[in-house]
Amino acid sequence: MELPSRAELLLLIRRIENPRTRCLLSLEYLTGARVSELLSIKRIQIEKKVIVGQDFIQLNQVKVLKRRRPFKRTVIIPIGKEREFLVFVIDYINKLAPDDLLFDFTRQWAWKLIKRHTGHYNHFWRHLRATHLTTDYGLTGQELRHFFGWASSKMADNYSHLNVTDIARKMSLTDTKSVTTQPVTP
Repeated sequence: MELPSRAELLLLIRRIENPRTRCLLSLEYLTGARVSELLSIKRIQIEKKVIVGQDFIQLNQVKVLKRRRPFKRTVIIPIGKEREFLVFVIDYINKLAPDDLLFDFTRQWAWKLIKRHTGHYNHFWRHLRATHLTTDYGLTGQELRHFFGWASSKMADNYSHLNVTDIARKMSLTDTKSVTTQPVTP
């Protein structure tokens, strides 16, 4: 099964009429968080920050629920590259009070919303984000581990799909779109 592109995902979210559902799907993708982790986020945890001279949306103290010890991570989302997704988030959260939870429903209801509107289960969006972070941003396994709050780097191996073209692109000085094979002559 081929994974949808960012453009295809954006079209899918645009078709949804409910602003809360648009926000849920956008954040599910942008943060790579589990649904239970998203449901615990309050409006006050989201802020705009300038990091290395770029504007980011930063989600602070996002709970990571699959660790043995309690752990919270900080998620950053670049405004420039993710602006089209962030519009749905900002439009929705600007109507909330600082102490409001972003979503006031159960994880089971969130799962149903995601499945109904996208045709995919919620964990698919986590996988998709990890793949796009690898292919579009060039994040390494260690960087994925930090972004998602994974305890080990084994998960990064499962979520990233590199091929020869991706490796060649990183190793070259230019952003090559394709790899051509030529015979080697001495």
